[in-house]
Amino acid sequence: MVCFALAILFAQGLNQRIDSYLASKVKAGLSPGISVSVVRDGSIVYAGGAGLANIKANRKAGPDTCFRTMSVGKQFTAAGVLLLVQKGLVSLDKRVSDYVRDLPQPWAKVKVRDLLDHSSGIPNYTELPGFAKQLGKDVDPVDLLRPVYRMPLKFVPGTSSAYSNSDFFVLGMIIQKVSHQTLGTYLSRNVFLPMGMRHTHLEMPLEGGPNRAVGYMKLETGFSETPYVSPNVIWAAGGFVSSARDMATWDIALHKRKLLTSGLVAKMEAPARPGGDFGLGSEIGTYHGQLTAGHQGSGIGFNTDYFVIPKYHLSIIVLCNSTRGPSEEIAKHIVGLCIPALSDEGKTAIVDPDPRITTRVRHILENAAAGIAEPADFSPAVDKGFLEFLKRGGPKMLGPMGKIQELDLIALTPHMRRYRVRYEKQRLEWEFKFDEKGLVASMEPTKE
Repeated sequence: MVCFALAILFAQGLNQRIDSYLASKVKAGLSPGISVSVVRDGSIVYAGGAGLANIKANRKAGPDTCFRTMSVGKQFTAAGVLLLVQKGLVSLDKRVSDYVRDLPQPWAKVKVRDLLDHSSGIPNYTELPGFAKQLGKDVDPVDLLRPVYRMPLKFVPGTSSAYSNSDFFVLGMIIQKVSHQTLGTYLSRNVFLPMGMRHTHLEMPLEGGPNRAVGYMKLETGFSETPYVSPNVIWAAGGFVSSARDMATWDIALHKRKLLTSGLVAKMEAPARPGGDFGLGSEIGTYHGQLTAGHQGSGIGFNTDYFVIPKYHLSIIVLCNSTRGPSEEIAKHIVGLCIPALSDEGKTAIVDPDPRITTRVRHILENAAAGIAEPADFSPAVDKGFLEFLKRGGPKMLGPMGKIQELDLIALTPHMRRYRVRYEKQRLEWEFKFDEKGLVASMEPTKE
C-alpha cells in the first residue's frame, strides 16, 4: 500500500514537472503548441500539452490534437511492410523488383531490408533540384520519385547506409502492390483501427478539421502560418496525421506484441549493422550510454520526436507545430525527469582523459560555424551529403551564436562524447560519436 501511494505521488509530481516545463517552452516562444505523451512499462504515465494548436482560433494543444507526424510516420510504413513479412507475403531478403516490376534496372539488387535500414543507395528525392517547387502541388507521390530513376545509386546496395526518403516511397509501393490496397487504406485496416488509433491516418490533400494543429514558422515578429505543403510530397516517408495519445497507443501495442512478433520489433529497435544508425524503420542512437530507437521528424510547420529507450521500457512522444520546434530537446529533458540517472541537469564537467580529442572537436565546431567541413575529420562512412549540409547550414545555425567561450566534457563512453558548449549568445549540448580510428561518425546538437 505504501509503495502504491508513493507511485501515485511520483506520477502526480511528474505530471506537474512536465506541465511546468512545457509551459516554459511555449512561453519562450519555441513553439505555439506542444503535445506530449510518456509511456513507461507499457502504461501511459503522462498525456498532455501546452500552448495553442491554432493561434487564430485560440485553440489549445492537448494530447488528442492531431499533428503532422513528419518522418516519425516512417514507423507506420515500416510496420506495414513487416506485417506483410509476418504474414509470409513479403520477404526481407527478396529484391524489390520481385514486388514492383517497373523500377530501374540498377535497383534490381536492392532488397526489402535495404529500404528499411537505408542501405539501398537510392538517392533521396527531396534533395533533387527543383523539389521545393513541388511542395504545394498535390501530385501523384510516385511521380515525385521518377526523376530519381535516372540517377545512379550512391553505393552498392547493402554495403553502406545513407538516409533517403526515397526508400520509404518504394516501401509504400510494395505495400500497395502486395496488398492490392492504397497505402492509406491498408494501414488504416491493418494497423491504426485494430490498434485503436482513432486520430491516425495517411493525410489527404487539403484535409482539415477542428482538431488539427496548424503549422507555423518563427519570424522576428512572431509565428506565421506556413504555406500549404501537400501531404503527397511526404506520403509513405511520413505523410501521416496522429496525436500524442495515439502515438502512445502505438507504442504500447508495438511493445506488447499486439501487432508484430517480438523478433520483428527487436529488428526495428537494434542496429541493422554493427554500430549503424538505423534499424528496420527506426533511427538508432545512444543517450547516456543507453541504446535509443524511434524516429525524429521535421519539416515545414512541424517538428516531432518519438524517443525510445528499450532498456528502461520508456518512450517519449513530442509533437510541435513549429518548423524549428525543439521536439528532441523536450524528449531528452523529459527522459531526465522520468529517470534522474539519465539527466544532464546540473552535471559538472569530467576530467578529459584525452584532451586532444576535445581540441579536435572544438576545431570541427569552429569550422562548421564558418561553413567548413574537412573530410579528414570524419569517418569514411559519413555521407558526403552530411558534410555539404554542414557547410551550408553551419553558418546559419552556429554563426549567430558567436564564438565558443567554454567547451566542457560531460559524458564519455569508448565511442561517444557529450559536450556542453557555451557560445557568446547561447548554450548547446553536442553529442559526438567516433569510429574505430577515432574519426567523427556523427555529431548532433541539443539545446540545454
